[in-house]
Amino acid sequence: MSILARILKDRGIVTEQQIEEAIQRQVLYGGRLGTSLYELGMITEERLQDALCRANGLPAVGFDPREVEPAAVKLLPQALAERHKVCPYKVKGKTLQLLMVAPRDHEAARAGRAGLRADVDEPAGDEPGRSEAAHYVPAP
Repeated sequence: MSILARILKDRGIVTEQQIEEAIQRQVLYGGRLGTSLYELGMITEERLQDALCRANGLPAVGFDPREVEPAAVKLLPQALAERHKVCPYKVKGKTLQLLMVAPRDHEAARAGRAGLRADVDEPAGDEPGRSEAAHYVPAP
């Protein structure tokens, strides 16, 4: 059983049966366990974020898409954000804060630093997969 599944089960948020159902969905459609549990209506986004942060040893950061700073979006090319499954979030001084699908993906942070020549901070264990594209304007 994954760390995420164990955390959710031990906290009484989901049952063993719900985890198995979500895993079956993963086998059929792919994706991540947390996403499957959320899409099946078995867990709220807030509880998923909290569990992901606990599983990764990171502080939880409440994510509101309206709080994404346009200055952060301008700093990170859309192709880089999509390739590494990150969402530019805020700029604090010379540091770009990212929301990441895989917060322990040090390659994504390195790519951000190299591509931006800036410090990169990964504050949350969110699953921004659907949200990052909403902050980029399609090319004409």
